[in-house]
Amino acid sequence: MVKRKILALILAGLMAVSLAGCVEGERNADSTPPPTQEVAITPTPKPEPSKEPKFVGTPLFEDVYITYAERKQSLAFDDVKAFVEELDYETEITEPTTDDLGQIKVFDLGKEGDYVFITFLPNEANYEIIYLISYYQAETNCEVSMANYSTNRFEAYDEFKTHIIGETEITVSGIDEQREFLFSPDSKKPKVTESAEGPQEMISVGFSVNVEGSTGKPEFHIETNLPDETVLMLTLDRDDSRAQTKVIVKNGEATSEAFSDKGAPLSGDYLLTVSMGLPRLQSDYVRSIIGENGEYIEGPYVETDSITGENVVSATFDFEF
Repeated sequence: MVKRKILALILAGLMAVSLAGCVEGERNADSTPPPTQEVAITPTPKPEPSKEPKFVGTPLFEDVYITYAERKQSLAFDDVKAFVEELDYETEITEPTTDDLGQIKVFDLGKEGDYVFITFLPNEANYEIIYLISYYQAETNCEVSMANYSTNRFEAYDEFKTHIIGETEITVSGIDEQREFLFSPDSKKPKVTESAEGPQEMISVGFSVNVEGSTGKPEFHIETNLPDETVLMLTLDRDDSRAQTKVIVKNGEATSEAFSDKGAPLSGDYLLTVSMGLPRLQSDYVRSIIGENGEYIEGPYVETDSITGENVVSATFDFEF
């Protein structure tokens, strides 16, 4: 009997230890922390730099000059014409012809005297494309311009300039400098006053013409004292044949494309005529130097147009190939 009681006590003790171990195990299992969860941290985005220009121009400057100087629209004559005619500005439009350059002048009647002047020339595909656009600020007698003298008009060849009329043009890096030049209150531009105007210097027009290129396919290199941006017409005549091309004076020089007889070399005597047509068809910068009617040019190559009374230029040169 005593042995049975002792055995019962031993079994009870073993069961208690077992139960305690189970409870402790459950406690340990319950106290195990959950696995750490990774939290994705999104960095705070840096604010993008403001794209607003530091100096904002007049509506005409922003609407027209910036549109084409930054190539936001097609540069083709018909497209430019359609665009400006939809705007609330006055325009003067000269359609491009064999004899006349395509030109568009856009006025802001609310800003008296300011205007945008656009000139077109055929590119290598013979499309009339902007080669020069300028914005003239009447209050300061200053202008800015974007010009592209290449035949393909690729953007890489765009040239940006600032200009106090009567002084040398300055090449700048781009439109931001042009904005600052025109519209910064700290810009060093003169105000136009009556006393600032003096007598215009007369130009005795001169030319020097040399032949470059391959034999029988001449390229004419011209040096002249006519102002930069002057558009000259080159006409090569022989008997009943005639060929023409236009060149633009830059740094006192201009070089034509090669002339040929439908791809074949030229042979024989030819007459080259270098001419500048009516001053009204030249850029504003050119007219500021030669005069609105060409009244500030003189010399043996200058003659007066019988219809308009404007002075034009014509010089002839004999060549044999």
